[in-house]
Amino acid sequence: MMPNTATHRTLVRLRLTGSVVADVVHNTMKLEIRQFPLAWRWTQASHAVFPDSVLAQLEPVEAGEAADVNVRNRSSLEGQHLRDDLFRSIVHQDASTGAASEFLATLSIADATPVYLSWDGATALRTTWTIFRQYWGDFCYPASDDVSIAPEDESWLLLYFHCEQFEFGIKKEHNQSAHTTA
Repeated sequence: MMPNTATHRTLVRLRLTGSVVADVVHNTMKLEIRQFPLAWRWTQASHAVFPDSVLAQLEPVEAGEAADVNVRNRSSLEGQHLRDDLFRSIVHQDASTGAASEFLATLSIADATPVYLSWDGATALRTTWTIFRQYWGDFCYPASDDVSIAPEDESWLLLYFHCEQFEFGIKKEHNQSAHTTA
């Protein structure tokens, strides 16, 4: 039986040299959320059962893109922590208390902001900030998960550590007024 996938065609326009442009159609197989390796966290009564409307907003990314996201996020780290030279400020927050949800709400990130959640070089998905913020405890498991969360424009990076800590930084080269930590 074939996994539950959908074929998507993407038109990629490549600038080869000068004004020479080539159009390439790229076919990808999009993995459905219920086939995602961590889907059990959001689809089984023993853990959490997300509404279909939320599951529809969880988009697994293919392996190559998951690896790219992981490499981009890891390049902003020194050891396990955000690099001081890349971030305007770095904020730490205990994620083991109710204050964690309040902390995420203070980050002033627009609800519709598309974000990548990356567990490792092979496991990542795309969703919105509001979905992550509302369900963060179902994405970030204590004692097992180290998760990086970043927007598509890479202007900030949020890390969740398995020891129940958040670390958040806004990159220096991005507009500070777009994201504030109240």
